[in-house]
Formats: sequence, C-alpha cells, structure tokens
Amino acid sequence: MKNYAQQDVPDRVTLFFPYVKGEPTLYFLSSFLEYKKLRLAKPQFAESKDETIFILKSPLKFPKNNLCVAWERDHYCYHAKVPQTGDLIVILPENKISPEALKELQQHETLLFHYQSLPFSPQMDTYIFRKK
Repeated sequence: MKNYAQQDVPDRVTLFFPYVKGEPTLYFLSSFLEYKKLRLAKPQFAESKDETIFILKSPLKFPKNNLCVAWERDHYCYHAKVPQTGDLIVILPENKISPEALKELQQHETLLFHYQSLPFSPQMDTYIFRKK
C-alpha cells in the first residue's frame, strides 16, 4: 500500500472489501494499516495534498457514525454496495470466494498484488485488484 500511495494516485484511495463477514476484521485491518503509517480517512481530518488517504469500504452496514466497531471511537469504515472505478478490491485469505468469482475478477479488473501464503492453496491467497 505504501508503494501504491507513492505512485501517481488520487489523494484518496478506497480499499473495498467485498467478502468481509464482520466488522472486527475491518477494525483489525484499519488498526494494522495505521500501525504501518498509512493515513486512514477520519471525519476530523482536513484534505491533504501531500499524503494519500485510504478509505475502507465494504457492503457491511456501519450504523454507529461509520465506526468500524461500535465499541471503538477512532477507526472508520464506510458502506458501499459495490466498488467504484479506481477502487482497490481486496480479497483476504479468510474470504470465501468461489473459483468462478475469482476468475471473473481476474478477467475484468487489473491485478495489482497477489500473495500466496501456501503453495497451491487458493484459499490462503491475498489479492488486490483495481476496479476498471
């Protein structure tokens, strides 16, 4: 993500998680990304031209002021039914994605990153696609 942010990208980049099943996963991811010194979208931040801001979105609903989890006050996640053009679609190892859905993504979106944690185990892979 840091390398991607250093390229010629918009000031804001959306990370879209289509298959995440629960808010705690997004909370953990937002905490990890902040630990890695990535700037995440928060209502109190002003626009920044010198630093890319990452926005976490998923089809999940976040009813309490867009907080990733109701019991924590500093990590924000946003609802979107589908990714928009330019969004980064993130498939995590824990996500259950059918081979057909993965093939569809590979045919219609741009693969930016693929990490295979175990040889020959597509269920343990991480993918990041850019929505065309």
